[in-house]
Order: sequence, then structure tokens, then C-alpha cells
Amino acid sequence: FFELLKFHREDTGEIELAKRKGRRVFVLFIQEFREVLAVVNKVCEQWKPYYTNRGRMDLAYMAFYYGVGDTSTPMLVEATGRHPRELVDKLVEELTRIQERYREMKTRVSEAKISPTHHSTEMRELREISGLSYVPFDGHQSRLAHYFRNLFQLIKYLSAHGPSREKLDYADIVRAQLSNHEQALFCLNALTKLGNAWLTEHYLDDYQLIKNIPKSFFNPLTELDLKETFPKVRFEFEKREASFDERNDDD
Repeated sequence: FFELLKFHREDTGEIELAKRKGRRVFVLFIQEFREVLAVVNKVCEQWKPYYTNRGRMDLAYMAFYYGVGDTSTPMLVEATGRHPRELVDKLVEELTRIQERYREMKTRVSEAKISPTHHSTEMRELREISGLSYVPFDGHQSRLAHYFRNLFQLIKYLSAHGPSREKLDYADIVRAQLSNHEQALFCLNALTKLGNAWLTEHYLDDYQLIKNIPKSFFNPLTELDLKETFPKVRFEFEKREASFDERNDDD
């Protein structure tokens, strides 16, 4: 168990993106996921205005994970077969358009030797295209596939071989390694076919692996209602609310 945990820590520490490394990268992951979701919502409003939030979140995560490009787009199209093909094609078209515009603007900024802190027209336009500091929508399969596979093997091993009375204690050790942003991406992954085994094997419920996600992390109306989606997870914010209610009752 601890050898697998060591591998997981090493995997996490080696993830790099836009001059960030380790757990700090997951902040960028969530930021980019939300950028993709905004594009998904825009495309849905034009082509599928009544598409469900759950469907939009799934499509956004798959686009975030696979990205768009010569190699990525075919994988994305194949992986999103349950979504309307017209909607997927329009999403790919819009993500590609934004990505190309971003690359062009980055080139202009680089050639003009403009400092990233310079308040130029080019820099303002660059920030308007995307709030990210790197070319977006290239996909993160190469960064996340091994991360999630190793994490799954760690919990699978614990479930099969851990001492029955101490499994939750060992699971707490694993969860303590996961930042709030890691846990948030974790639950998004589990809601897709990429990570569905987390739900079918009941690992998220049995070991409470995402219970530290703050209540306000996801918008329950436009993104994800944590309690509705994961009713068996006893989130930390529920304990605080229950404690607050008890104090008020005493008063």
C-alpha cells in the first residue's frame, strides 16, 4: 500500500504545465475545464438549448481530457459517441477556432517582445480569448491517464487487501494527499466513462475520497450539485452545517 502511495506521490509531483508542477497544476486543470464548459454552454445554446447540465459537464470533461488537434480530435469524437455528433462537431470547430486565435496572438506578443505584464492591446485581447497562460485545449490525456490509473490501483489494493477495521484509516491517508482541486477533478473524472469504475466499485462512497470539496466549489445550478450527485458522501461542509445548526438550537 505505501509503495503504491509513494508511486502516486511521485506521479503527482512530475505533472507539469505552464511552468507549474505537482498539485499546483490541478488549479490550472479546473480553470481550463471551466473554459471548455463555457464553450460547451455557448455551443449548446445555439444548437441544443435544452441539453442537460450533466450532458454538458460530461462533454466538457471529455473535450478537456482529449483536446482538439490532428491526433486528439478523432479520439474526442470517438469518446463522445453518446452525444449528438452535430453538437460534438460544432464544439470541436469552436475550440479549434479559439485555439488557433490564441496561438496567433501569442506569436504576435512574442514577436513584439511584449512583457506578460505589459498592458497592451495585444495582452488584453489575449486575456479575453482565454484566462489561461498557455495554449488551451491541447488535452491532458498524457498527464492524467497514468495519474488516475495508479490512484485506482491504490484504492483497489486497499479494498482487496486492507485490514477490514482499518480500511477507512488508510483511505484517509490517501485522501489527505489530494488537494481540493484534485478531488474536484477526481469527481468529474468519475462521472464519465473514463472513470466510471470509481462508481461501479463504490470506491468514492465507501472511502469518502472527495469529501473535502468545499460546498461552493461547483455551482449546483450550472455545474454540479455535489449532494445530489454523491448522496452517500458525507462532505465536510455538511458536518460544519450540522454543528452550526446544533449550536443555534442550543441558543
